[in-house]
Formats: sequence, structure tokens, C-alpha cells
Amino acid sequence: MVSRGQDRSFRSLRGLEQTASTSRVLNLAAVATQNFGDVEYENSPFFKASSLNGAVIIKHRLRQDEQFNFAASRRISTKLIIPFERTDLGLGGRSLFVGQHGWQAMLNDLRGGQDDAARDIMLLEALDELPSLDPFLLREHLKRRDFKIANCYFAISNADLERMQRFVSKEISKLVDLAYGGSGVSGGNISKLVTLLLSGDADPVTPPSNADQAAKTLPNSLRLVAPGQGHNVIMRGCIPRLAADFVDSGAVTSLKTDCVKGIRPMPFFTSFVGTEP
Repeated sequence: MVSRGQDRSFRSLRGLEQTASTSRVLNLAAVATQNFGDVEYENSPFFKASSLNGAVIIKHRLRQDEQFNFAASRRISTKLIIPFERTDLGLGGRSLFVGQHGWQAMLNDLRGGQDDAARDIMLLEALDELPSLDPFLLREHLKRRDFKIANCYFAISNADLERMQRFVSKEISKLVDLAYGGSGVSGGNISKLVTLLLSGDADPVTPPSNADQAAKTLPNSLRLVAPGQGHNVIMRGCIPRLAADFVDSGAVTSLKTDCVKGIRPMPFFTSFVGTEP
């Protein structure tokens, strides 16, 4: 049992009450609050034990005085915290490190004896394999291990989205400065950057809304959304030709984009060789 005064991780827990996912924290309590009554959430919870679905999971940098909990030295551990009160994380809670001595017995105590303990143990071990809790990385990692979990657990937080946008903007600014002699973006060079933004309207990874936000910072851009397409649209329908025309002309104003509306979804297939002839 831990309290805020005993564990430094609780210094920031109160600030996580409205945050569901970051690269370091997965706040299942916030997911529960934000998705109450959602059918997918109810049918595909993160853990089988309802007592764990209000937990906060943290990628925790181990201190020297915590190393004794493990058989071998390690830098990062996955920490599971069960808050005393889901609506006030600052009150503290009970916690364990995945992989520490006796952790499975401790987990069973926290689970309260509910069924399917082996599945929850395997899920925590899968989380512990990851270097971070990045939502995209987390989703793909668990999907490969055949865990059926609702998509709401892998939403990217506004804070992470803003950080990504700042990073991309900074990197693009360097390219613009390089292309225009280093006179600086503040001189209006960003408006000269011609951009073709491609999205698939069924893309769960980088949905069209991401391109909408990017377009706000790129005044000389064109946004195309391919109907019925997923994450990679560059080779779909007429888009290869449009991309080639864009590269050749360096402009978006002359592109004839009506053909994008005619792109059809890929047919369903179960073989790696593609669809049936």
C-alpha cells in the first residue's frame, strides 16, 4: 500500500485525471470515465478483472532503492497502480511492479479472485516488453498477441498530439529555411511550402482529422481523402499519378483530383497473396 508522500509517482497523478494515454502513462480510470456506456468499451475491456480497469499504468524509471524488488538490475519497469478513489488520484493507492518478486500473487490480491487471471498476467507481461506506452506502439504490439481490446484505450492525448505537431513543425521549419537560404520561417517562407496531404477515410492510425490540423499551419496545401481506404493510400487508384504530377509541377493548384472520389475500397481477402482472381 502506498500514498502520495511515499511514492514520487503520485506527485503528478492528480494531473493525469483527464489524460487517457501518453507515451509514459495509460490511465484506465480516465478511459472508463470518458467511455461510460460505450458498447465497444463494455464488450472489449482492457483487463478481464473489473477491479483493474480503473488502474493507472506507468512506465517507471527505477530508483536505486527499488532495484532489490527484481532478480536482475533494470532501468525501466511497468508499474500498476490501483487508486483508492478513481475520481481523485491524488489520494494514492496500491501498486506493484510487473516482474518484481511475488508480483503475480500481489496481482491476484488486487484482482479480487475474478476469472481469467492468466490472461491479465499475460497482458501485463506484454506491456512490460515495451519501452513506452505510446498508443500506436501499444495497439500494434497487443494486436500481434491477439488481445481483443477496445480502440478507445489507444487514443492519442491532446498533449501528445500537440508535442508531435510542435516537433513536426520544427523539423519542417528547418527544411524550409534550408530550401530558402536560411532567411527564417518568420519571413513568410512557410507560406511558400507546397504540400499534398493524403489520407484514407478509414485510417485508424492517422485519420483525416490529423491532416485537417496540419493544413491549418500550411496555407499552400491540398488535402485529399481517399474513400474506403486505410493507412497507406499512395498506391491506390489515381493517387500515384497525382503524386507524380505534384512532384513534377511543384504545385497543387493544377492537379485534377476528381478521380479520387472514384477510388473503391480494397476487396476482402484472407491470403497473403491477395484477393481471389
